[in-house]
Amino acid sequence: MNILLDNVNASRFDLCVVDRPSIPTTEREIVQTSIRGMDGDLIEKFSYKDVTIDIELNFLEENKVFKQSFFNIKRWLLNAKKLSFTDDVGYYRKIKNVMIAEAENDIEEYGIFTVTFLVDPFYYLENESAITFLSAFELRNIGTYKSFPEIEIIGSGDIELIVNGVTYHLSGVTKQIILDSDVMHAYAIENGTIVGKNHLMTTPKFPIFTEGTNSVSWVGKVTKVNVRPRWRKI
Repeated sequence: MNILLDNVNASRFDLCVVDRPSIPTTEREIVQTSIRGMDGDLIEKFSYKDVTIDIELNFLEENKVFKQSFFNIKRWLLNAKKLSFTDDVGYYRKIKNVMIAEAENDIEEYGIFTVTFLVDPFYYLENESAITFLSAFELRNIGTYKSFPEIEIIGSGDIELIVNGVTYHLSGVTKQIILDSDVMHAYAIENGTIVGKNHLMTTPKFPIFTEGTNSVSWVGKVTKVNVRPRWRKI
C-alpha cells in the first residue's frame, strides 16, 4: 500500500509507507447539555470536524542522496491538494494542510520522516464527470451524506431553478451561469475568464443534494443543465 497525492504515487519519489496508517473516523461536533428533570442529556448536532492522518514515509535509493531528493519531496508534499491510497481506489480526501516532521538521515541514501495531513472530513468520488440533462430529472445520492453540487445552466433571461422543492431565482442570465454550492459562488466563463454572477441570484442560499433522491427542474429559457454532484462519504 502506498499514498497518492494528486494521483501521483509516492514511489515516483522513491518513497514508501512504513506502516499502514490508522484512519480516524470523522467526528461530529456536538453540544451536550444536562437539563434537570430530563432523562439523558440534550444533544445538539453540528458540522463534522477535519481529520488528521499521520503517515510515516521511508526513502531508500542506492543511487540518490536523500538530502538532495528531500527538497523535491517537500515541494510535492506541501503543494498537494488530494490524498488517496492505492488500496482505496476511487475516493480521495481534500488536503487542507501538510506538516512534515524532521527527517532521520543516518546514511546518505536513507531517510525516514512523518507527514501529518489535515484533511476535509469526507471522502470524495474520484474522476466525477458532469452529467447533462435536457429536462427535469432526479438524481440518487450514491454517497452517505449531503453534497454541495456544481450546477451549470445554459440558458438566458429570468430562470427559476427548483431543487428538492426549493426555488432559486436567477435574473438576467446571458448564455450561462454556474452555481458552485461548495464555495457559494455564482459565475460564468466569458472569453476564457471567470466572471462573478452573484448579483444575478436573488436567493441567498445555494442548492444542496440531500441523502436519497434529489429532484431538479426549472422554469424559463433553459437549453440544458450540467451537474457535477460531488458525492461524498463519511
